[in-house]
Amino acid sequence: MRCHTGERPFVCTECGKSFPLKGNLLFHMRSHNKGSNAERPFRCDLCPKDFMCKGHLVSHRRSHSDERPHSCPDCGKTFVEKGNMLRHLRKHAAEGPPTQVSTPSAIPQPGVLPLPTAAAVLVGHPLAPPAPPVVPQHTVVVPTPPGVLTSY
Repeated sequence: MRCHTGERPFVCTECGKSFPLKGNLLFHMRSHNKGSNAERPFRCDLCPKDFMCKGHLVSHRRSHSDERPHSCPDCGKTFVEKGNMLRHLRKHAAEGPPTQVSTPSAIPQPGVLPLPTAAAVLVGHPLAPPAPPVVPQHTVVVPTPPGVLTSY
């Protein structure tokens, strides 16, 4: 498993970048052939752009439409790409817990499950903020002396 040892024996002859797997180098080499459509076989049918990966074309196609499938569970802002939403969620996590928003979408509706908060989405994610320290709560019962009012 070269991925875990740091060994990168496959080196690009164009730019010197190295890779642990031959397939990664071959994919990278396609980026140096910008003039060749054979190396960028996925073409957008709405504009002259072409792509090396089908996934990049799928993501690009959303720029021609209103499709924004990734939405923030805290504020409802929508994104074309999941990575952009995750970066946005880190901002919420840094701000602290979400505040109450007086928009119709913030009002609970029957039959609609609530979306998780940014902190819940990022739990276990390497970019998640650290959990606050747990401070143990101790209860001390102090007897009330006679003659002291405990309520008004």
